[in-house]
Amino acid sequence: MIITEKPNRSGSINAKFEETYSVTYQVLTDSIAYPADVVAFVGINIGDAYDSGNACCININPKQVSDDGKTWDIDYHYGKREPMPSDPTQEPARIVESVEHLEKPYDEDRDGVAITNSAGMPFLDHVMGDDSRPTIHIEKNSWTWNRNGFLKYRDVINKGTWWGFENNTLKVQDIGSERIWSEEFDQYYYKIHLELAYDPKYKWAKRVLDCGLMQWNPFVEKLENILDDNGVGYITEPVPLDGAGKALPKAPPIKYEFLTFNIYNEMDFSVFNWMLT
Repeated sequence: MIITEKPNRSGSINAKFEETYSVTYQVLTDSIAYPADVVAFVGINIGDAYDSGNACCININPKQVSDDGKTWDIDYHYGKREPMPSDPTQEPARIVESVEHLEKPYDEDRDGVAITNSAGMPFLDHVMGDDSRPTIHIEKNSWTWNRNGFLKYRDVINKGTWWGFENNTLKVQDIGSERIWSEEFDQYYYKIHLELAYDPKYKWAKRVLDCGLMQWNPFVEKLENILDDNGVGYITEPVPLDGAGKALPKAPPIKYEFLTFNIYNEMDFSVFNWMLT
């Protein structure tokens, strides 16, 4: 084959300083050829840079110019390089920190003193108060979504320090995904979201005032009803207990006891490390 550049180069620059060029090569072959053959022989491909380096090959147009199929003109057009499709999974994580406004029942005040009536008895209805919790919302794209693997982390607290947060201070409030179609890559990807709540004070342990209608008798090792003030009947409303199952004396000062329960499972949160990038 013989390659000759035809003397018809052209070019232009627009107001945005975007350059375009056209170049034609003539290819003479020894036998009948096909478009792919002559294009491969010249060796210029889509995306190759023009001499200036400010434009790249965006179109190749081979044309047969002889009846015997041995002479071809190939027009090469150069212009602005189109950006490569952006991989959605390479986008940085979206992290939003805010406060969720909730209410919860309170058994103690800000100083740790039990909330009771003037007689030292628990209220029949809990005192409700605001429970504004710091939350962290994380979103990250992924080509895959391990539904069973992720959903087992619902209502789980962190085991060990993670992302600078102390052990047991974070709890998974919500976790899920949104399936999105990528036109550029012709496949689905997943926007995975993770919502965490922060409790540095109690570390998600539940504290309740120790009280009840019965008390523990260690001498006979069984529960027994608590007598009322007259000593002839039994109480009908809970009274504070001493943390060992015995009714507290009603004479002040009364030291109220709270029971602590760890009800949430703990797991290693390092499985979420990739979502922070």
